[in-house]
Amino acid sequence: MNKGLLIGLIIAILIAIGLGVTLGIVVTHEKIHRTRLDGLYAKAHYEASDAISNIEVKLSKLSVVNSSNMLKKLLHEICRDSSIASINLSQLAVESEEITVIIKFLNQTGDYAKYLAEHDCDDILSTDAIILIEKIRGTIKIIQNALSETSSLILTGKNFVSGIKGRLSIMDACFNRLDTDEHLEYPEMIYDGPFSDGLDNREAKYLINLNDIDIDAATKIIRDKFINVQDLRFLCERFGPIPGYVFDVTWHGGNGCVIISKRGGMIVEYSSFADTRDSNVPEEQCVTLAEELLGNFGYHNLQPVWVSGNQSIVYINFAYVLDDIIYYPDIIKVKMSSDTAQLLGLEASNYIYNHTYDREITSDIKTSDMARGKLNSSLIVQTQRLCVIPVDYGREVLTFEFSVTLNGEMYYIYLDASTLSEIKVMKVIESDAGRLIV
Repeated sequence: MNKGLLIGLIIAILIAIGLGVTLGIVVTHEKIHRTRLDGLYAKAHYEASDAISNIEVKLSKLSVVNSSNMLKKLLHEICRDSSIASINLSQLAVESEEITVIIKFLNQTGDYAKYLAEHDCDDILSTDAIILIEKIRGTIKIIQNALSETSSLILTGKNFVSGIKGRLSIMDACFNRLDTDEHLEYPEMIYDGPFSDGLDNREAKYLINLNDIDIDAATKIIRDKFINVQDLRFLCERFGPIPGYVFDVTWHGGNGCVIISKRGGMIVEYSSFADTRDSNVPEEQCVTLAEELLGNFGYHNLQPVWVSGNQSIVYINFAYVLDDIIYYPDIIKVKMSSDTAQLLGLEASNYIYNHTYDREITSDIKTSDMARGKLNSSLIVQTQRLCVIPVDYGREVLTFEFSVTLNGEMYYIYLDASTLSEIKVMKVIESDAGRLIV
């Protein structure tokens, strides 16, 4: 055989072998990737199904319990299970509008359970609340059945990547119920302080320039931030506008569920259930302890702007302060036990969404005397200060805030600091749930 031809044949054979090996490696890597991805989908599906089953059982228990402590415990657990279910379903929502609708429903269910625990939970729930809970439970059962069908497909050997994930139309029953059937009407959540909901802004401005952390780093941060951690257990990842990690934590200040942001490692939420009985700790001391905890969590330059006591629980809203101006969009809500001085809850998402050092605040500010002159002469002014408040379309406006009284009732009035036009009027209501503002 010609020597040149032999060399060419050998080279061709080597190239073919090389291509085959390369193709085999690519196929093998693709299989590994699909297997790992399928495992993530299956895990998310299983944990979502388990949480939704727990919600259904606990919703059914609400109709038969007869004590305030048990009602609050169940409602807080429903809120937590709703969060776990929505977090896991969000991993399956990339190509499914139906699951996105279900996630929204679960978030509303959790919010409503939290609302009931804090505002409508003496010994038994109201008749209206029980009727709505039964409607919610009916929809939860539909979701539960749909996920059960998906589980059956898993048992037959189907996988999410090539099989089930492309056939998530089995969730259509949930979508149709939520989209065309009688819509569930949740009560509008009453403000628990001025602008406590901040801006409805989905960009986490505070985290933009921070680095991502892994689960090990999140674990270390929680152990550093929470005092004398006795037990810490990772539950799951949370996706959405503020991706994070969810942990169970037992520490010197109590036991609860903590969410830490994946970017920056900031404490986003903390919630716990505790049996509070008597008000042994003064309200002022609870505020001081809460401020110290926030500082330890990395939140500084905050001022309490709203304090409301309800039996043995103190609700405190903290807002960012710069140059004696209150920034209401940058708000953190804290719940303290005035029985044990323990932290019962913390919610910092509004601060994380809105806090930024790059703000444009008008320098054309009228005097406080000019602003006071715009008020109704019948009003008695209690306090006044400059503050930035959230308004429509994601805007912020610098205002004069006046707390005033008229005929024994208290109001908050906000005037644009530049034009002195009236922006907002809010009324304080004394209720069994404490001081509320609407």
